[in-house]
Amino acid sequence: MNKDAYCLIFGQLPDPHIDALAEELTKFGKKRAIFDYDPTDEGTHSLSFRLGGGEPSSTRLTTATETVHERDADTVFWRVKPPLKALVAGGTASIDEDFRHREWEKALGALPALLDHARWINPYAPHWLAGNKVRQLQAAQRCGLQVPATVITTCADDVLPLFETGEVIYKTLSHPLYSSRELILTSKITRAELEDRRDMVAVAPCLFQQYAEKAYELRVTIVGTSVIPVRIDSQAHSHTRVDWRIDQLRPELYSVVTLPAAVRRMLLDFMDSLGLVFGAIDLIVTPEGEYLFLEINPGGQWLWMERMIGVPITREIAAFIAGGEPEAFG
Repeated sequence: MNKDAYCLIFGQLPDPHIDALAEELTKFGKKRAIFDYDPTDEGTHSLSFRLGGGEPSSTRLTTATETVHERDADTVFWRVKPPLKALVAGGTASIDEDFRHREWEKALGALPALLDHARWINPYAPHWLAGNKVRQLQAAQRCGLQVPATVITTCADDVLPLFETGEVIYKTLSHPLYSSRELILTSKITRAELEDRRDMVAVAPCLFQQYAEKAYELRVTIVGTSVIPVRIDSQAHSHTRVDWRIDQLRPELYSVVTLPAAVRRMLLDFMDSLGLVFGAIDLIVTPEGEYLFLEINPGGQWLWMERMIGVPITREIAAFIAGGEPEAFG
């Protein structure tokens, strides 16, 4: 570990995940600089690239407390989310804010080429590509993981065969944020409801899946080769049986468990196939003991579980950044 080199953390403050990681990196003696990306900011953080003119290219990033050049950094932790105003419907972003967002997006997209000597968590292109749920399901299947029967379509007739083998759920292909005050969580849909909503299915691709009975669910956080599985007893309460996120702040839902070696290996193969070193994977364990892959969030949250049951995920990420080896898990 080069203690004199920086870990550059890109994200948006306030973010308790960034604060916790920065504190843990300090314990490891690793320098870190937090670049707070906000297109509405008036210049607290800045960046400059120099290219051409017969001179070597250079990069300078200025945060609230540090100035870091490309040669000063050996690691990048990427936690940038699209700004909320750019996500929600209703024209909440002004023309100026939308323009700033687009310009920042292009500038930040150049960083992998300008900081190509650094280790990225996650690598930039794989991080964004892995957010595609169709790509995830295909990769999981190729790595031997079981996937529920799935139909992504704009044609309601193509969904009907799913009802012949049981219940069906609908989930979004993109983020679940529908408006500034509304989330579209995973929900069951009946055949009659599908028939009533044929026109809605026709205007945008929809993801439908065969509903799987659950003994419990798993949130598996992977950091390098460290696999951290947390059991979620979603079936203990009726309102969390379909989507536990509706009431996730219940400590009694969570416990640390051990994965079968074969499942662990398939998950690591899956991460490798997507080019990821960090991610939060959601699985179902059926009453028959089968493990079903649902999805991965390459920039997933973890702090709420850590605070509830003490699983040291932040420490594991910091250890990976500072030394490249897992500490708390195998």
